[in-house]
Amino acid sequence: MASLQSPFEPVVTAFMPVKTSPEWLGFPVDRRLKLLAEHFTPILRTLVANVSPNPFAG
Repeated sequence: MASLQSPFEPVVTAFMPVKTSPEWLGFPVDRRLKLLAEHFTPILRTLVANVSPNPFAG
């Protein structure tokens, strides 16, 4: 029998503008997401227990 995991329920949603460079925008999206997960998410986790970054391009 498969266990069902409850969906992530955010307590706080924060939008952060981030300056970019032409070099950053030159990376494929999957590479940018990987770099964010490696470098940015750990910093946020020091501030908040459960972090789920969801990049948004508007």
